[in-house]
This record gives sequence, C-alpha cells and structure tokens, in this order.
Amino acid sequence: MDWYNKNTYFQHLFNILLNRIFLRRNLPQDSINAIRTLRFANSISPEIFSTYKPNFSELLNPSDYYVLNSHLPPDCRITTHILLFSSARDGDSWSTFINSILYQGSTFIIIKEKDGNIFGVFAYEDWELKPNWYGNEKNFLFSIKPKLRVFPSTGYNDHYQYLNYGTKTLPNGLGIGGQFDFCGLWINSDIINGHSMATPLSSTYSSPQLSKKQEFKVDEIEVWLVKPTEKEPDEIPKGPKGSALDRNPAELELLEMATSKKMYSKDVREPNLLIDDE
Repeated sequence: MDWYNKNTYFQHLFNILLNRIFLRRNLPQDSINAIRTLRFANSISPEIFSTYKPNFSELLNPSDYYVLNSHLPPDCRITTHILLFSSARDGDSWSTFINSILYQGSTFIIIKEKDGNIFGVFAYEDWELKPNWYGNEKNFLFSIKPKLRVFPSTGYNDHYQYLNYGTKTLPNGLGIGGQFDFCGLWINSDIINGHSMATPLSSTYSSPQLSKKQEFKVDEIEVWLVKPTEKEPDEIPKGPKGSALDRNPAELELLEMATSKKMYSKDVREPNLLIDDE
C-alpha cells in the first residue's frame, strides 16, 4: 500500500468513487454552499462553459483538467471556467488572441505545438501590456503531453509573466519565466513561433524544455478564464474592439450572464505602436 499512500490524486479520486457509487451519496442539488465546498476541495469539477460539444476542449481531457484544477488557488476552483479563446474556433490572429485575454482575470493558456507536445501556463494576475515582468508566485507552468506535470514557481526571481507588442526595443510577445530570449515558455507576436528553453531547468518555475525542440511552431491555442478580474471598470483602459468575443455577441451575452461580470475584452485598447522601453 506504499504506492497508495504516496499517490494523493488516486486517494482523492478513490474517495469520490467510494462516496458516489458504493455509498450512493449524491451531490447536493439545492445547496449552493455545499457545492461550493466540494469544488473548493476539488471533489467535483468547476462549472465549465465551452462551445465545444460533446468534448469541452480540443486540447484537454477531463483527467487533465482535474489535475490542473487541483493546483489552482482555492478561489479559482469555485468559479465558472470559460473558454475565452480557441484558435480552432477564432483563428490565429495575434490581435484577436490578445484582445481576448487582456484584463479578463486568472487564465489557463494551453498550447499544442506542431510536433505534438501540449503545454501551457496558469497566470493568476490579469494579462496586461507592460514593458517589464510582473505576476506572482501563484502562477505555474505545466505539461500535458508527452507527460502530465505541473511546475510551480521557485521564488528564485519574479519573472512570472510578460506581455507586450508593438514596441521598438522590447521583445514583442508573451513570455513565462526565465529571461528574454531564453524563456521557460515564449510565444512570438506572430502567434506562429515560440520557444521553450531550460539548461536543464528554467529558473522561475524549475521547468524543463516543454516543447520537443527549443524553437517550436504553434499548432493550436486555447485560453480558459478560471476567475474573473477583480478590477473595476474605470481601472481598465478603453479602446477599439477586436476580441474573439466581439465576433460572437450572443455567446458574449451568455458568458456575461454566467459570470455576472462584464467581459472587458470588447473594450480594451490597442497598443501604442510608438512606445519603446520606457
């Protein structure tokens, strides 16, 4: 039984199976607090809102999502999880991708490369256009294929996340961990090329190389909102429309109803293409 004592995931799933099937303890249907408690403990999944049927995701299966969800901060397990962006559904436009994630809240970004590996990041803080690194220690990198693994932050540095484009002297793209030109995970602002570098591990997340080769080509991307932004409307820059949600107004309305929050991607600004490293 030594393997059982060491495998916390199996223990948790076995307890769920025991309660649901053998002891026939049904889920509470009329208690919001009871449902919230179970989701807080990762005993039931979060409510998931996706346009994909019958599968909720092109890149994740339920067991993948269960493991990732177990690593989320507790306040991200009790919310409605929403598919914000899918390149299979919304296309591979960088501006559409960025305008779908800016100022939304805590997110999963999942990437499938052309060589078949699947990996990504959980970012607790809102994605914002900034000239420097930001974020916090709640972030983590993860690998789905070839092996499901999670890489929490190490505290070695504060290079948790980076997003910028349209600048003269700064890197244009989305970065996670490490340093410029040597990131644990990087997506160029063409949303086609990226890299994952480690010698042998990335300093910020102690993650190995996530892609088969250091340089990779993006095949597909999904972005999941797991906790809506806590920013007030007047804290969010305004600007031209351009998100994936803007092209689906009926779906946008349903998402706003599901979260009881305004989805700000339809109002975010375009970058100032003249800014540099100030």
